[in-house]
Amino acid sequence: MWGWSMGGFGALLLAETYPGWLRAVVAFSPAVRPGDVVFAGAEQLRGTPVGLWCGRQDSFLGDVRALAEALPEPPVRAEWADGRHNFAYWGTVIPDAFALLGAALTAPREA
Repeated sequence: MWGWSMGGFGALLLAETYPGWLRAVVAFSPAVRPGDVVFAGAEQLRGTPVGLWCGRQDSFLGDVRALAEALPEPPVRAEWADGRHNFAYWGTVIPDAFALLGAALTAPREA
């Protein structure tokens, strides 16, 4: 599952609501902030590979970094490169995110 901005928020929330249902979740500049439902449910992401990307010039950067720290396990990918909250930035990270998702889909599920 993947998404950006509010879609990234939704992808993370879906993974928290149904722990173990998704093989991995990635979010580009998710619209999160400390105290919201994604932060409150972060523990539910234990065991789910999480990838986070956010541009350094994105107003969500501080909150996305805080989410990375709040996760029960470090994200499998967390990158903060030059970029804003737009498709010009997100387009540069899609290949890495899809590679993470593809690896999760091809890996055997743990029992």
